[in-house]
Amino acid sequence: MDLWVSYALSAKCRARSLMVRLEDDWVPWRPRSALTFASPHLTTVHLDAIHLVDGLLDRLLALPGAAESRPPAAEAAGDLFDSLPDELLNHVISFLPSREAVKSSLVSRRWRHLWRSTPAIRVRGKGNDDFRLFVSSLIVHRDTAPLHSFDIDADVLVIAPEPPYNDPDYEYEGWRGEVDGHMDLWVSYALSAERRARSLKVRLEDEWVPWVPRSALAFASTHLTTVHLDAVCLFDGLLDFSHCPALQSLALVRCRLQGDALVSPSLERMALVHCHSDETRYFDPDYPDERLCIGISTPRLRLMENWRYLNTTTRNSSSR
Repeated sequence: MDLWVSYALSAKCRARSLMVRLEDDWVPWRPRSALTFASPHLTTVHLDAIHLVDGLLDRLLALPGAAESRPPAAEAAGDLFDSLPDELLNHVISFLPSREAVKSSLVSRRWRHLWRSTPAIRVRGKGNDDFRLFVSSLIVHRDTAPLHSFDIDADVLVIAPEPPYNDPDYEYEGWRGEVDGHMDLWVSYALSAERRARSLKVRLEDEWVPWVPRSALAFASTHLTTVHLDAVCLFDGLLDFSHCPALQSLALVRCRLQGDALVSPSLERMALVHCHSDETRYFDPDYPDERLCIGISTPRLRLMENWRYLNTTTRNSSSR
């Protein structure tokens, strides 16, 4: 790819228009040189599924015809956006998936760094090396702006050659691996005192291999108000949301609940959907005694949605 593009932009060929489109945006083309697109003749560039580092962005934005090649409608739209403050643009960009938010840096020089202070991280995909690199790079290159929300929907299963038999939790046949340890680091970043995320959503593909947070305080935050967890294992300490004094809404989907009670003094809305313990994974509705009974100590709870596999005992008191 580098050779072909280099030929097209050479002094001999002097291409004025360049279009490169690749099928798989999870494996983008990474030009080997910051001067890949350097050309005094190039006026129009269309790139799809390309990894652009800072030097390449500089070259593209400095093309002789970069401004002139924009159609009138784009100029008018650009003028409209230019009149908006950065805070409002950041709010608009925050509704985009993070990959699209990063791509907005190509709109103009002013937009080049806006994604770094966008108050939301929204990532989806398979947990291959490219995905892990993207999420980790996204976190590293963000500025110090706080987060409003952190949303990850991914298949981040790591397949190991054999289960860690020194851990009794994994001593069973058919061991399929475990969730990538980066998940703990990413969530810890979002809930840190510097980022202060108010909304957290973690959804994993494989409920048979749920994410098991390494710390009982994985979700501890004084700022968190909304939590949505899908395919996560919550043991005793993680079922105690007293460390989230501002928490108002909690949704647990396909989660393993291992403990006596779910506790939250501030929770107002809760949904439990297809949750279970190891004992009720194969629950037979003809034998109701086999259902999981879990105490729920949520004195401020106003609304509860409860689907399948779970009987609950609610204690509307602040004694716990």
